[in-house]
Amino acid sequence: MKRLTELKQISMEHHQNLVLSRKVKKAAASGDDNTIRDMWIRVETAYETELEPHFRIEEQYIASILDMHDESKLVQQFHEEHAAIRRIFMPGSGRTAADLNHFAVLLEQHIRFEEREFLEAAQRYMNQDELQTLARACDSTRART
Repeated sequence: MKRLTELKQISMEHHQNLVLSRKVKKAAASGDDNTIRDMWIRVETAYETELEPHFRIEEQYIASILDMHDESKLVQQFHEEHAAIRRIFMPGSGRTAADLNHFAVLLEQHIRFEEREFLEAAQRYMNQDELQTLARACDSTRART
């Protein structure tokens, strides 16, 4: 199915986060404490400034539409994966190389799910007005970062 223009921004963010995931895996595998610490700082910043705003947009503008169209299985998986990633950034969570790698694996799996299933379903159900609202929300979030 042809990627709708309004969903391209979401897909571009997914691509950027897949690149981040690869870099995170490499840092986690390095075994170098400084590299791991620096990557955690980078990942925490990316989570706060990019991932969490991205999650909120998807939840508000896409998941709600799919929920209305009885795509509860997709929406449930979507929410569970967002929750799993969010737990990584809760106070007191580990900051080891293994935790870093776990984050990268979860992020990559989640992006693959969204691209292959979640956004494909969104394209079937979202009308032009909903897609334009989504695009404006993405633009507004990007302008704040």
